[in-house]
Amino acid sequence: MIVIILICIMVYGIYKSLTPSNSNSNYNSSYNNNAKNIYNEGEFASGFYMEEINVFVKGPVYSYGIDTHLFYGYGEGELNIKNSTGDLKIILEQSISDNRILPTSFLINNKLFSVIDKTGNFINENVDLADISVARTINYIINEQIRFNMDENTQLVTYQFLMRLLIFNLLIKRSIILNYTNRSIQIGNEYYHNRIQEFIKYEKIATDLIDKYQYDYLKSNTINIIEKLLTILELPKETRDIDKVRKQYKLLAKKYHPDLYKGTDQKFKEINSAFEELCIYLKAA
Repeated sequence: MIVIILICIMVYGIYKSLTPSNSNSNYNSSYNNNAKNIYNEGEFASGFYMEEINVFVKGPVYSYGIDTHLFYGYGEGELNIKNSTGDLKIILEQSISDNRILPTSFLINNKLFSVIDKTGNFINENVDLADISVARTINYIINEQIRFNMDENTQLVTYQFLMRLLIFNLLIKRSIILNYTNRSIQIGNEYYHNRIQEFIKYEKIATDLIDKYQYDYLKSNTINIIEKLLTILELPKETRDIDKVRKQYKLLAKKYHPDLYKGTDQKFKEINSAFEELCIYLKAA
């Protein structure tokens, strides 16, 4: 409930307090007959202090009040989120191959971190930016904020800004947003009249993607989880054969079934849960 209240306060404060952007840099005034322009109502480029939750934000982020919904557009540069508990800087760059804006590295209290690719590995210098996983990286950044004792308000603001970045990228990837600058976004005519429904739809997709990688954003984390589940099923840690997993599950389910096992049903529940999770991880559900 506290988190929900904080989100409402933050969004309301941003929406009411932002001033219109007067910046004309990088603005492309080309007209597209197949798209509608929506112009921004505010920006974070000059910095914004959220007094209610004591968090300062500055970066290439532009707000659009689309009916009753607040939508953010993004550009290249440094997104800074900070207060007295810590200082987060996220470097945003545009992918040449698909035009998305992606986090390419980040710093917490000036300590540099890499970001994570779609396979769950840290990126190297030669990686294509399009291979960066925003959803995995969001979870990594927030976990590092926790490790550095940045407070819940900075974590909440980070989540909100990066979740909206993921929505922005999904809309670009699906060609709903055809073009964007620091002053406007162009939405395809076929989506314009249903733009609110599209934003809500992709907000849920973005949230689900972030939740999916909450605990296994790194490949090494995934391996650790699989090994723990295999231990519960009394299997060697290197087991990856789903048929062996299934066979072992049936044996243990029979052994620890409440009707036969002289104990509680806790072990039976644990085995069932471990098997279900393994099916997901091994893509055999």
